[in-house]
Amino acid sequence: MEQHEIRLVEEDNTIYEIDMDCIRKKQLAAKRAMEADEKRRLDFEKNRAKET
Repeated sequence: MEQHEIRLVEEDNTIYEIDMDCIRKKQLAAKRAMEADEKRRLDFEKNRAKET
């Protein structure tokens, strides 16, 4: 059975279970997307500079 790190968060009268593995995966995906966007932007600027 897999072990997941779970954090309990209480807000008002509600308790939430936060799956930390899921949060890490989302953060990693967002970081990769930002890096891909930056690479695309740099490639675009590089190609644009070649054209001029």
